[in-house]
Amino acid sequence: MLAKIIPIFMLEPLSPGDLALRVPCGYRAEPAMDVQAYRRRYPIRRLHGCLLPECKNHRAAYRPAGDSLSCDYDLPATNPFLREVFDYIAGTKLDPSIVWAVDLLADILRRCDMGEILSEFGKAIRQEDPVVHFYETFLAAYDPALRESRGVYYTPEPVVYYIVRSIDAILKRDFACPEGLADHSKVTVEVSDAHHKHGKVCREVHRVQILDPATGTGTFLYETIRLIHDSLSANRGIWAGANGYVAQHLLPRLFGFELMMAPYAVAHLKLGWLLKETGYDFAAAERLRVYLTNTLEEAEIATQQAFPFAAEIAREANAASSVKTDCPIMVVLGNPPYSGHSANENQWSKDLINKKLPGPNGAPSYFECDGKPLGERTSKWLNDDYVKFIRFAQYRIERTGYGVLGFITNHGYLDNPTFRGMRQSLMHTFDDIYILDLHGSAKKKETAPDGSKDENVFDIMQGVAVGLFIKRKNGRSKKPAAVRHAELFGLRTDKYSSLADHSISDTSWKTIQPQSPFYLFNPQNNKCLGEYNNGFKITDVMPVNGVGMTTARDQAVIDFEPQRILRNAITFRNSRSSDEEVCRVLEHPQCAENDSSRGQHAGSHPSCSLPPIRRAACFLPRLPRLANR
Repeated sequence: MLAKIIPIFMLEPLSPGDLALRVPCGYRAEPAMDVQAYRRRYPIRRLHGCLLPECKNHRAAYRPAGDSLSCDYDLPATNPFLREVFDYIAGTKLDPSIVWAVDLLADILRRCDMGEILSEFGKAIRQEDPVVHFYETFLAAYDPALRESRGVYYTPEPVVYYIVRSIDAILKRDFACPEGLADHSKVTVEVSDAHHKHGKVCREVHRVQILDPATGTGTFLYETIRLIHDSLSANRGIWAGANGYVAQHLLPRLFGFELMMAPYAVAHLKLGWLLKETGYDFAAAERLRVYLTNTLEEAEIATQQAFPFAAEIAREANAASSVKTDCPIMVVLGNPPYSGHSANENQWSKDLINKKLPGPNGAPSYFECDGKPLGERTSKWLNDDYVKFIRFAQYRIERTGYGVLGFITNHGYLDNPTFRGMRQSLMHTFDDIYILDLHGSAKKKETAPDGSKDENVFDIMQGVAVGLFIKRKNGRSKKPAAVRHAELFGLRTDKYSSLADHSISDTSWKTIQPQSPFYLFNPQNNKCLGEYNNGFKITDVMPVNGVGMTTARDQAVIDFEPQRILRNAITFRNSRSSDEEVCRVLEHPQCAENDSSRGQHAGSHPSCSLPPIRRAACFLPRLPRLANR
């Protein structure tokens, strides 16, 4: 409730030209953010600015004295830019109109019994980090639309363990890296250098460079650091210090990209605290390479502008651009957002999936298969953000020439016919593909093979899968990838136990052979395939066809009584109330959300068919926003 009150009092700093406060809320990384979006997001940063030190201080068995401003002083020195940002949202540069609310929030948190709150934390969902849980849970209640559009769903630890341990095993097995993720050998590569007459210069860099392109709160990088630290347990003396392993061989090759300010800050705090607990203290000029940037935007050099900490913003953007273009990234891992209504519609990300990747042997577009365009009337789901992140990882590994990709994503790409070009393209780039389908799709109403309940490892409706993709330096002589498949059904707790106890090395894999025209990434019974292919194609029998009408707000636009449909349409058109009030009147949670065409709708109400064999009235607007199509 307090978080929802704070934006009301934020009057002074909200003119469109005031960048000083909008930058800390991700304005530069998300240039489409307007004043109202900034107002909504500010309390998210403010709340976690107070909450993070409270959780950390409880673990350290001491409590801070002082007021709301004290949380800024406990930040690890991982990023000077972050410390200045916290000064704007938690320190001496805090907006005077909301100091009272921030002080009240800090006082409430100080009065909480954090020991009691954390005592049973995470046992049901195998989630050990309370800070991340508070962020996800808070956002689900405070701004569920933002949570869904940006894919803010915390990855359970067993999933992270499985992916990180599997990548470690792959590096040891397939890339002659006996130390796995801890490998600190170096290679010589060409990198951009504007000061060199040829624009390029050779430089020695670490071979195993690691990137999480959707870092979120840093869960995958956290586990990576922890695994590396554990693997060096016999040589702990080399860990810390200016010439130690962390400074010389860990920080220079560990990268993260994050778009939203709050999880970006959480990631820096978590990773900084972890390194401090292991004995490493950051030097004055050192920082974590986790950058505030949009992975799915083209790398470009930012110019400094005239607003507070503009120099830090420019350095942040330019450092991220350098990673995107020059660093020979070998490992890409993480949990990218899933959003069918992609929030990344810039030209670069569109070209990434629509065009062939650069280079003489660049992977084909996701919109073609067997050398021909897909010919789909609607290919919306190929524009899902997780598809773009997979394509970005494929692009980066192709540029390096070898590497490993480990993602957990929506499992729709495994067998959806529209994704056949994507599957063939992935088989073109990689030598080995391992798919662990975790199922759990409420949309498909999946059950275990024995008919028992099948649960998702996340609190989402889409089923998910772990994908591990391997490209070796010398490859398979242009042969398509060898594809292996495994799956887990059952209760969430059972899946967690299996993931926590296994990796790629001891999972029971089944080799499959994806075939044209669909190149499916799940096992098929092909016993009767020849007979099936001798039949007629439905598109040959019915050449005139379509996907039909698609609606997303049936409660508002479909009814057995035409008069009720007209009443809803008139309410939608004429109301001057807020979107929330219109949704309440029409009894639908999203019937008017973000609809700029309110007041312009006109339409008809023909009958439509409903399964099974029923007819009802349906409102068809001229501007299809209330009913999709």
